[in-house]
Formats: sequence, C-alpha cells, structure tokens
Amino acid sequence: MKTMFVCTTKNNELRVRQSLSMAALLAALLCSLTTQSFAQSDAFVTAFTVDLEATTTGNTCNIYCDEQFSALKHLEVQVAGKGNFYLSYRDRVSCAFQFDIKIERIIALNSNGADPYFIWTLSCMFDDVITEMLRSNPFGWANQPTQPRCQVMVRVVKPSCWSRLNIGLAECPIAYEPCADNECCVDFYCVTFSAPSVVGDVIKGASSSEVCDENTAPLPPPNGQPCENVCEPCSLSQEL
Repeated sequence: MKTMFVCTTKNNELRVRQSLSMAALLAALLCSLTTQSFAQSDAFVTAFTVDLEATTTGNTCNIYCDEQFSALKHLEVQVAGKGNFYLSYRDRVSCAFQFDIKIERIIALNSNGADPYFIWTLSCMFDDVITEMLRSNPFGWANQPTQPRCQVMVRVVKPSCWSRLNIGLAECPIAYEPCADNECCVDFYCVTFSAPSVVGDVIKGASSSEVCDENTAPLPPPNGQPCENVCEPCSLSQEL
C-alpha cells in the first residue's frame, strides 16, 4: 500500500444526479448498442448535453439519477512530459448504460511546489489526466468489439472552479482542488478498444459550459492561486 504525504485536505463530496428525458434515454441506448462511428455518435453527445443542461435548475451539480456514486477511489496515472498524477474520484454506472466519473481532487506527484501546468490553463490538465485515466480502463471493460468505433461513452463531471495549491512549497506536491461544488460542467468521452479489454483511442466529444463565480480558493495566496474555470477550452494561461 502506498503512503503519500499531502499538505492540504478538503473533504468535499459532490452530489451529482442526472435527469434524462425519454428521448435522451433512447438516443443513448441506441448509441451504446450500435457500432456507429464517433462522428455519428457526436450528434447524440450534443443532444445529450443540451438535455442535461435543460433539466438542471440552480445547482448544476445536482443532476438526478437513481444510482449512487461509489465510495471515494484513487488512481495514479502518468502524463507524458508532465509526470504522475494522483486522482481522487467516484464513479457509477447510471441508468444501466452510462458510465459516470466525478473528479474531487488531483495531485501532481513529485512536483515539489512547481506546477507542471504553470503555462497552461487547468482545462489542459483535466484533458490530459482524464484521457490517461480512461486509457487505464478504470471500469474494467471487457469483451468489447475491437474496431475503431465508439464502443463506450463516459461522462466526466467536475466543479467549474478549481485552484492550484501549494505553489512555491518545495516540501509539498502541487494539488488541484475545487473552490466550490455548486456549479459543474460535464465532458463526454468516447472510448474505443484495440483488444477486448484494452482501450484504444479516447476521444473527447461535446462539453457543457458553466461559469466560475467563486473567488475564494481553498488556500490563501501565495500558496493558493485564484479560482479558475476548468469548463473552458484548453489554452495558454492568461497570467503569462
């Protein structure tokens, strides 16, 4: 069992639920049962996102679905050129066909106060880390058709506002934590398989948008950085 020193902690459980119209349910079921290309299924993803946004009121993290999320899980992934990252997350198979992941915390292992994404927005970090997470087959998918088509759709839910913590603290790894958990966005990923249990391509599809109105980071500056909107596309940091 790995023991890891973490300088900051935040017990922050998101309560993410899903509300689906019958039309969206049927569309999603068709997508999961057929071997259509990602280009074809992208229309489903877009429609699914619109339906998701239309059925949420107030708290965009409170999206209804009967299935409960798992207990907190942890996974270490490696991003080329950026190092290893330790993810804290929960997952579920919702409505019998949709794979859901909600991200609660990410730590850049061995970063020692130096942010590996210091010239990039945190959206870039999420794109890289989630892609490697899905490549590791976190749901244990098996017996999948081995063809370059969308076989599994995964939805990743994350709070819209995150902060970079432990900046400049050489004795601590860089941590990324939500500033608040009342506003979320959703990214959709398509997963293909190169072997029955081996993930091939991970393709990011549509994303829902959300604002970041939170100004209070989990740690004050300079060790805690201002809250950032991780629902926006990956880009160079505006701080440069």
